[in-house]
Amino acid sequence: MEKQDAAVLRKQQEQRNAARASQREQDLTAIMKTTHGRRFVMDLLVSCGCDPSRTVTSMTGNSRTYELEGMRKVGVTLQAEVIDKCEDLYFTMLREHFDSKRANSNDRTNRTDG
Repeated sequence: MEKQDAAVLRKQQEQRNAARASQREQDLTAIMKTTHGRRFVMDLLVSCGCDPSRTVTSMTGNSRTYELEGMRKVGVTLQAEVIDKCEDLYFTMLREHFDSKRANSNDRTNRTDG
C-alpha cells in the first residue's frame, strides 16, 4: 500500500511541476509580447551583465568578481529561458535594444554638433 501511495504522491508532484512550468512559459511569453515587457527584460539582462553590446574582460578573483559573476548567471539563465521559450521575441528585443542605443547615440551626436 505504501508503494502505491508514494507513486500517487510522485505523480501529483509531477503534475504540479508541469503546471508550474506551463504557467511560467505562458507568463514569459505574455511579458515578451509587449514592448514594455521586452524593454524590462532587456534592462534586467543588461543590469545582470548580459548586455550583448559589451563584454566583460576583467576577472580579478576578488569578492566583487564573484558578485558580478553571480548576477551574470541570473541573466544568462533568464536569457536562455527567453531564447528557449520565445526565440523570435528575443531577437525582436535585441533589435529594439540596438535601435534604441543607435537613436540615443545619434541624439548625443546631434546635440554636440549643434
